[in-house]
Amino acid sequence: MFPIEHPKELYTILVFSAAIAASFNNILKEKYSIQIGLNKNENQKGFTLIELMIVIAIIGILTAIAIPQFTEYRKKGYNAQATADAKNFYTLCLANATGDADLTYDKDNLPDGYGGATLISGSFTYTAATRAISCDAAFKHPQGTLTYTLDADGNISQS
Repeated sequence: MFPIEHPKELYTILVFSAAIAASFNNILKEKYSIQIGLNKNENQKGFTLIELMIVIAIIGILTAIAIPQFTEYRKKGYNAQATADAKNFYTLCLANATGDADLTYDKDNLPDGYGGATLISGSFTYTAATRAISCDAAFKHPQGTLTYTLDADGNISQS
Protein backbone atom coordinates (compact mmCIF):
# COMPACT_ATOMS: atom_id res chain seq x y z
CA MET A 1 0.00 0.00 0.00
CA PHE A 2 1.96 2.98 1.29
CA PRO A 3 4.72 3.17 3.88
CA ILE A 4 4.07 4.35 7.40
CA GLU A 5 7.23 5.71 8.97
CA HIS A 6 6.00 6.35 12.47
CA PRO A 7 3.35 4.86 14.80
CA LYS A 8 1.71 8.30 15.11
CA GLU A 9 0.80 8.05 11.43
CA LEU A 10 -1.02 4.78 12.09
CA TYR A 11 -2.89 6.42 14.99
CA THR A 12 -3.86 9.34 12.74
CA ILE A 13 -5.19 6.95 10.12
CA LEU A 14 -7.18 5.12 12.79
CA VAL A 15 -8.76 8.33 14.12
CA PHE A 16 -9.48 9.59 10.61
CA SER A 17 -11.05 6.23 9.63
CA ALA A 18 -13.21 6.22 12.75
CA ALA A 19 -14.43 9.75 11.99
CA ILE A 20 -15.31 8.77 8.43
CA ALA A 21 -17.11 5.65 9.65
CA ALA A 22 -19.11 7.64 12.20
CA SER A 23 -20.10 10.22 9.59
CA PHE A 24 -21.03 7.52 7.09
CA ASN A 25 -23.07 5.71 9.73
CA ASN A 26 -24.95 8.89 10.70
CA ILE A 27 -25.77 9.62 7.05
CA LEU A 28 -27.08 6.10 6.57
CA LYS A 29 -29.18 6.31 9.72
CA GLU A 30 -30.71 9.67 8.73
CA LYS A 31 -31.50 8.78 5.12
CA TYR A 32 -32.41 5.11 5.27
CA SER A 33 -33.56 4.34 8.79
CA ILE A 34 -37.24 4.13 7.82
CA GLN A 35 -36.72 2.12 4.61
CA ILE A 36 -34.40 -0.53 6.06
CA GLY A 37 -35.88 -0.63 9.54
CA LEU A 38 -33.01 0.70 11.60
CA ASN A 39 -35.28 2.62 13.96
CA LYS A 40 -34.55 1.61 17.52
CA ASN A 41 -36.79 1.93 20.46
CA GLU A 42 -35.26 3.58 23.46
CA ASN A 43 -35.21 0.23 25.24
CA GLN A 44 -33.20 -1.52 22.52
CA LYS A 45 -29.44 -1.67 22.93
CA GLY A 46 -26.62 -2.88 20.66
CA PHE A 47 -25.03 -2.11 17.34
CA THR A 48 -26.61 -2.14 13.93
CA LEU A 49 -25.28 -4.41 11.22
CA ILE A 50 -23.82 -1.49 9.27
CA GLU A 51 -21.91 -0.28 12.33
CA LEU A 52 -20.36 -3.71 12.80
CA MET A 53 -19.48 -3.98 9.11
CA ILE A 54 -17.78 -0.58 9.15
CA VAL A 55 -15.71 -1.51 12.22
CA ILE A 56 -14.67 -4.81 10.61
CA ALA A 57 -13.70 -2.96 7.41
CA ILE A 58 -11.59 -0.46 9.38
CA ILE A 59 -9.84 -3.26 11.26
CA GLY A 60 -9.13 -5.02 7.97
CA ILE A 61 -7.64 -1.89 6.43
CA LEU A 62 -5.45 -1.21 9.47
CA THR A 63 -4.29 -4.82 9.52
CA ALA A 64 -3.39 -4.67 5.83
CA ILE A 65 -1.26 -1.61 6.57
CA ALA A 66 0.26 -2.73 9.88
CA ILE A 67 1.44 -6.27 9.05
CA PRO A 68 3.86 -5.29 6.24
CA GLN A 69 5.20 -2.47 8.40
CA PHE A 70 5.72 -4.81 11.34
CA THR A 71 7.58 -7.28 9.11
CA GLU A 72 9.82 -4.51 7.80
CA TYR A 73 10.61 -3.29 11.33
CA ARG A 74 11.58 -6.83 12.33
CA LYS A 75 13.96 -7.15 9.36
CA LYS A 76 15.59 -3.84 10.28
CA GLY A 77 16.00 -5.07 13.85
CA TYR A 78 17.59 -8.33 12.73
CA ASN A 79 20.00 -6.49 10.45
CA ALA A 80 20.89 -4.07 13.26
CA GLN A 81 21.64 -7.07 15.49
CA ALA A 82 24.04 -8.46 12.86
CA THR A 83 25.83 -5.09 12.68
CA ALA A 84 26.12 -4.94 16.47
CA ASP A 85 27.46 -8.51 16.53
CA ALA A 86 30.12 -7.57 13.96
CA LYS A 87 31.24 -4.55 16.01
CA ASN A 88 31.30 -6.54 19.25
CA PHE A 89 33.23 -9.40 17.64
CA TYR A 90 35.90 -7.02 16.30
CA THR A 91 36.18 -5.15 19.61
CA LEU A 92 36.62 -8.37 21.60
CA CYS A 93 39.15 -9.72 19.12
CA LEU A 94 41.20 -6.51 19.39
CA ALA A 95 41.03 -6.63 23.18
CA ASN A 96 42.46 -10.16 23.16
CA ALA A 97 45.08 -9.38 20.48
CA THR A 98 47.43 -7.48 22.75
CA GLY A 99 49.62 -10.35 23.93
CA ASP A 100 52.57 -12.19 22.44
CA ALA A 101 50.54 -15.14 21.16
CA ASP A 102 49.04 -15.57 17.71
CA LEU A 103 45.23 -15.64 17.76
CA THR A 104 42.60 -16.86 15.34
CA TYR A 105 38.89 -16.49 15.95
CA ASP A 106 36.19 -17.93 13.72
CA LYS A 107 32.68 -19.34 14.11
CA ASP A 108 34.02 -22.42 15.94
CA ASN A 109 36.43 -20.46 18.18
CA LEU A 110 34.83 -17.25 19.41
CA PRO A 111 36.49 -14.72 21.75
CA ASP A 112 35.60 -14.87 25.43
CA GLY A 113 32.58 -12.72 26.23
CA TYR A 114 31.17 -12.75 22.70
CA GLY A 115 27.43 -13.39 22.90
CA GLY A 116 26.43 -12.86 19.30
CA ALA A 117 25.33 -15.76 17.19
CA THR A 118 25.49 -14.41 13.66
CA LEU A 119 29.07 -15.12 12.55
CA ILE A 120 28.57 -17.19 9.41
CA SER A 121 32.01 -17.30 7.80
CA GLY A 122 35.52 -15.90 7.82
CA SER A 123 37.89 -15.24 10.68
CA PHE A 124 39.94 -12.73 12.64
CA THR A 125 43.67 -13.47 12.76
CA TYR A 126 46.32 -11.72 14.84
CA THR A 127 49.99 -12.41 14.23
CA ALA A 128 51.98 -11.39 17.32
CA ALA A 129 55.43 -11.24 15.69
CA THR A 130 54.37 -8.57 13.19
CA ARG A 131 51.33 -7.30 15.08
CA ALA A 132 49.36 -7.78 11.87
CA ILE A 133 45.61 -8.17 11.87
CA SER A 134 43.57 -9.76 9.12
CA CYS A 135 39.82 -10.07 9.22
CA ASP A 136 37.24 -11.26 6.72
CA ALA A 137 34.46 -12.26 9.10
CA ALA A 138 30.90 -12.15 7.73
CA PHE A 139 27.79 -11.73 9.87
CA LYS A 140 24.12 -12.31 9.11
CA HIS A 141 21.17 -12.77 11.43
CA PRO A 142 19.28 -15.99 10.58
CA GLN A 143 16.13 -13.96 9.89
CA GLY A 144 17.85 -10.86 8.51
CA THR A 145 18.22 -9.93 4.86
CA LEU A 146 21.74 -8.46 4.73
CA THR A 147 25.24 -9.82 5.26
CA TYR A 148 27.86 -7.62 6.93
CA THR A 149 31.59 -8.17 6.39
CA LEU A 150 34.41 -6.89 8.60
CA ASP A 151 37.79 -5.85 7.25
CA ALA A 152 41.12 -5.65 9.11
CA ASP A 153 40.44 -2.03 10.20
CA GLY A 154 37.05 -2.87 11.69
CA ASN A 155 35.08 -1.28 8.85
CA ILE A 156 31.77 -2.96 8.10
CA SER A 157 30.44 -3.33 4.57
CA GLN A 158 27.03 -4.74 3.71
CA SER A 159 25.97 -6.95 0.86
